[in-house]
Amino acid sequence: MAHLDYTRPHMGTAYDITLCITAAECKALLPTMKAALKKQQQQYEKYKDIQESGEATTRQQTAFMLAEESVSHLKDVIEKAQQLIESHQRNNKQQ
Repeated sequence: MAHLDYTRPHMGTAYDITLCITAAECKALLPTMKAALKKQQQQYEKYKDIQESGEATTRQQTAFMLAEESVSHLKDVIEKAQQLIESHQRNNKQQ
């Protein structure tokens, strides 16, 4: 049995996300997570260009920071999901 619990401090509190219960669920969700990452990376690049040009409004600066945080968070979740899948596959080969 594999699972992905991701606890992280946010605004002074911790929240817990259970993404998948089995390795098969993680494997099934991986393409969706990668698509979400791609979309967030596009948003990040869009706001990064505006930020670097020096023309960003306060709202665009906030959107840039949120996109940057989302990209980082999604990368971490995808990495952990891939590690769980690989670990499950190694365990199955040993048995």
